[in-house]
Amino acid sequence: MARETGRSAAAYASRYHHRVRTPDPEGALVLLTLMGQTVDLDLSQLPLPVAQRLEDAWLPCATTASDRDPAPAPFSVTVLPPSAAASARPHDLVLHTLERDVTYYVSQHLTRWLISKAAGDYLMLHAAGLRAPDGRVVGVIAPSGTGKTTFCSVLGNRFGYVTDETLVITPGTLDVVPYPKPLSVVGPEARRTKVDHSPSALGLEAVTSPTPLGALVLAERVRSGNTLVPMRLEEIMEPVIAQTSSLFALPSPLLTLAQALTLAGGPWRLNFSSQEECASLLAGLPACEAAPASFTHVPGAGDAHTALSGQDCGPLAEGDRFVRTTWTDAVVTEDAVVLLYGRLPVTLGGAGAVIWLACQEPTGMEVIHRAVVERLGGHPRARLLVEEALISLIVGGVIRLC
Repeated sequence: MARETGRSAAAYASRYHHRVRTPDPEGALVLLTLMGQTVDLDLSQLPLPVAQRLEDAWLPCATTASDRDPAPAPFSVTVLPPSAAASARPHDLVLHTLERDVTYYVSQHLTRWLISKAAGDYLMLHAAGLRAPDGRVVGVIAPSGTGKTTFCSVLGNRFGYVTDETLVITPGTLDVVPYPKPLSVVGPEARRTKVDHSPSALGLEAVTSPTPLGALVLAERVRSGNTLVPMRLEEIMEPVIAQTSSLFALPSPLLTLAQALTLAGGPWRLNFSSQEECASLLAGLPACEAAPASFTHVPGAGDAHTALSGQDCGPLAEGDRFVRTTWTDAVVTEDAVVLLYGRLPVTLGGAGAVIWLACQEPTGMEVIHRAVVERLGGHPRARLLVEEALISLIVGGVIRLC
């Protein structure tokens, strides 16, 4: 596809003067607000139809003339044609072709780059974001291919559109920073590639202002029926952690995640067979008055680089003492402990959880055995079972000999 030159840049700037800054005659910068960042998206080296298609797709994120800061945006990303690869900076996007719709490649590149910039500042979930009628956001957490974009597109007549991919939540306040990116929809069957569409093209109202989080659900597709199922916090933490981005970079990652999951009486799992039929379930969820799962936060002394390192111990001796290894963060529920070691989550239940709780300070076998029996009840082989659990925790790196 040949690039339009000469009057194309001027025509582009003239048509889109309320959204485009033109620092030089050949330049065209689209000023966007993305995940709380102001970004100049430079489309000036693309053919005019391609640039216009991209700008239209990102219109909900565009900063209007009245909101602009005259100073340059702190970040800029340039989208380049294949012929301009040599001039690309590390965070720029070089398109491999201009012979097909490139909107999806641009949105994926921007999303990955934004996530890297937002690491440590926000809780970021791989989730659809829908603003319920009461004004709060419901997040539908799910892996790729589960139907998050479909949730957004088919429920648009009742919900505001927040995002179809990355739900951005501010720790502490649990306010959602909207990311109303173009919606990525699978194209015709013959090609099965994704193409981006602006929210307005799909009849959606984009949410552009910070909005309180009302509820989170972990979505799972089933063959029939649509139900909300209450979950235990320890059951849902690890599956949800798998759908986060840079969780380990937060100051108190498990605390923030647990606070978000327990809103509206949560945690919840949404079993669904039809996204459209889930409207009433999701709309009423933020007002749910069910008691949320309770938990206790146990801050760790480690950081994002803390790792498990087990010991190869032999038989335990009567005088041995045991203590927790360094962990990054932890939440304790009634029956379990969920731990984070750097980027690795570990869930302990039964005797493992009791032992970990008992070993806050160096502790002997007799005290540990007594704590397990008091919590779980007696057993003819209790002593042996406690020793086996201890060895397993030592080998796994959760407990150490001292």
